[in-house]
Amino acid sequence: MLIIRTDQMKVFDEQRDVRLADLLHAHLEQRYPDWIAPLSEEEIRDRVRRAIRVARQYGLDNVRTIGEFVARTFTAGPLFFKQPNIAAALASVSSDPDPDTRFALLDLMLTARDWNEARQSAGPFAAPHKEELP
Repeated sequence: MLIIRTDQMKVFDEQRDVRLADLLHAHLEQRYPDWIAPLSEEEIRDRVRRAIRVARQYGLDNVRTIGEFVARTFTAGPLFFKQPNIAAALASVSSDPDPDTRFALLDLMLTARDWNEARQSAGPFAAPHKEELP
């Protein structure tokens, strides 16, 4: 019988997240080139890695929803999840039996004002862009 120890699983999880970060970085380059253009490659990779860790803390495990979470760190600011209404919505997401499905409803739970507040509080750490996203 094959037994995988906890430390071995940790290595597998780390490798999975490195591959996911590479995939999401490529996606950002295609989908959001204007949002990431002002940032260095190192800044982009660091933000993607940190966002993946935070997304997993909220119970997100689906590549699509983690990707959406990561994209929000560029479009709404790296700490968008600390805006009070967004934080409350994410807390309800993380307690849901299926947080990936619940995350898909996030926009229904929040207003444009919530997202704009998150962007404004990001200050110089948000990727500058001339458009406002809903």
